[in-house]
Amino acid sequence: MTTPTPPEPPRRRPLMLLAAALALAAVIGVLVPDGHGRYADSQRRQGLTSGLKDLRLALESYATDHNGDYPAVAGWASTLTKAKSHGLPAGRLPANPWDPSGGPIAIARGAWPAALPRAAAVAGGAAMPAIGQDLGRGHFPGEGLADALTYGTILYDYDPTSQIYVLYAIGKVGDRATVIMTTGNASC
Repeated sequence: MTTPTPPEPPRRRPLMLLAAALALAAVIGVLVPDGHGRYADSQRRQGLTSGLKDLRLALESYATDHNGDYPAVAGWASTLTKAKSHGLPAGRLPANPWDPSGGPIAIARGAWPAALPRAAAVAGGAAMPAIGQDLGRGHFPGEGLADALTYGTILYDYDPTSQIYVLYAIGKVGDRATVIMTTGNASC
């Protein structure tokens, strides 16, 4: 004689997996709200900082090859990228983390911001600006002239008399163009 098998209980496992997946998606949605969110901007600032360090190493490599002289301000970026021996990957500028097309960091053109001391002033004892220095309302790459208010901009100035250079990385905090890192050979 065979005993009848009891009916199977309803399967809840697929529903529990679906609920867990939806909860995970909600958590991710809170952490990364959109391409311009606070978390994404923090990651972009880290990327720009890394790019600035690469440029500083390339400048030091250039000076080693040129008897201690650094590139002139006019055309400095193209000078570094022409000679692939200066440590820039593939002879290209680092990527601009705020450029959706993955283009290179912006090299500022136009007026120098009054809030940032130039290399000659730093050589004369002026302090480098504090990280977080607000330069004004910023804009994304491709929205007009690549200037000091473009997110992902690198500013470079060199004083050949003192052989001092300064580099400033301009990032985004809120809707403001902000100094996120400063460096130069006077700050060593």
